[in-house]
Order: sequence, then C-alpha cells, then structure tokens
Amino acid sequence: MESFPDKTWHDYLAKIKTKPHREILEKVIALLPDDILCAVDCGCGVGNNSQFLIDNGINVHAFDKDPNAVNLCRMRFLDDVNFAICLSDLSSYIYPANSLVLASSSFFLCDPKHFEICWYNLSRSIQVDGLFCGDFLGINDSYVKQDPDNILALSEADIRRHFSSFEIIDWHETNRMGISSSGEDVNRHSHTLLARKSQQ
Repeated sequence: MESFPDKTWHDYLAKIKTKPHREILEKVIALLPDDILCAVDCGCGVGNNSQFLIDNGINVHAFDKDPNAVNLCRMRFLDDVNFAICLSDLSSYIYPANSLVLASSSFFLCDPKHFEICWYNLSRSIQVDGLFCGDFLGINDSYVKQDPDNILALSEADIRRHFSSFEIIDWHETNRMGISSSGEDVNRHSHTLLARKSQQ
C-alpha cells in the first residue's frame, strides 16, 4: 500500500469522516434481507456510504476508478476486516454475490456502449430479495446533450425494462433548472431508484 506520511492526509481523512452518508441508506438498511451476503459500493469515492454500511454490520466490497479515492479508502479502512477495495470501473469489475449494490451517480459516466453488459453483470450478482440503490441521468439533463456519446442517460421506459426482474420500492425523479459551477443555466434530470430483486 502507498504510504502517506504527510499530516495533511490525516487532516483530510479526519475531515471527510464527518461527512454524512446518503439519507436513502437509512431505508436501505431497514429493507435488507436477514441473510445478507455483502454490499457492493460502486464508485465509492472517499467511503462515506461504505462507512455507514460497515457501522451497521455489513461487509462491503468497494471499487473506484480514481486511484486517489482507492488509496484514501485503503488508509481510512486500514484495520477494518469488513472492507475490501480495488481499482476498477463498472465495465471491468467482477461482482461478488451480494445483497446490495449501491451505485450513487456511478452510471452517469458509464460508456453507453458498455452499459448493457455492465447492467447484466451487476444485476445478476444481486441475490433474490437483495437490493439495488442508485442513480441514472435522465434524457433531459444538459450534460447528456453536450456529450451524448460518452454520458449515459436512460428514459423511463429504459429503466422499467432494465428493472423487469426487480420490484421498484422508491423512484424519485428530479427534473429542474439550475446553475452550473461556471454560472450557466443547466437542466438537472436524474432518477434515483431503490428496488428489490424478485427473480433471477
């Protein structure tokens, strides 16, 4: 493992540990099956959602395509036997059999040409009665219109088709105007889903 002796790293770790997990995870925890296998945190970032799952007694397998995020999580969970992480992306990750896949914004930058195989591998890994919790960009999002070949967007019909073997528990759609970091008007369109696997 790479060493980070600089005190700034330790200060940064202390700071990010105070950031909250996603609020929807409170509901996820209550809905998980009793015989939970493990959870997979896709694009785990600095590990705040993973931390919440671990704190609730769940073994977490995580991955991220950013080496800095992976190294930071290795530091954060150095002595935690309930956490494993690797450097990967949605296209190449090998999913263990699991009871939960958490994909917070991970699919936004998924190559549209690879989505079908990514989704097949991900969805097949979830045991019956296991959960998926994640986000997809909607077709009206400004970023999609700027770079349609490299940014994945799904319509409502697309989502229903891909979740045909799931019971959809929650589906929240956001579709509103906002301001980008550069001060431009943009439309934010996304779908957040919580769904239970009902069949293989």
